[in-house]
Amino acid sequence: MSLILIVEDELSVAEVIADVLTPLRHNVSVAVTAGDALAIVAMDRPDVILLDINLPDSSGTSTLDRLHQVQPDVPLIVVTGADEDLARDTLRRCAFDYVTKPFNLDHLVRVVELALASR
Repeated sequence: MSLILIVEDELSVAEVIADVLTPLRHNVSVAVTAGDALAIVAMDRPDVILLDINLPDSSGTSTLDRLHQVQPDVPLIVVTGADEDLARDTLRRCAFDYVTKPFNLDHLVRVVELALASR
């Protein structure tokens, strides 16, 4: 079973994603801040990280850079609003892919599965 880390400050969104991934035999951890996410990746090694670009305690690109520094071989999927320029910037930095909100859950699952297969 793979471990998916969801970094999302909107708990209701994180719960919806977790509810979709858990039946697919994925373990899911949720972090609501960048600090929580960094603590989790320091202790566990997630197989994929879903990262909301807007967090209350850190900029999305800063969090992306820090998570990549701690776990450079873990695919990071950025989840963002309509700011596609920012999303493209995250791809240049190191993100595996990005998904814009509101997202289609089937598409999100496909991107997660592609990220897992890329490992």
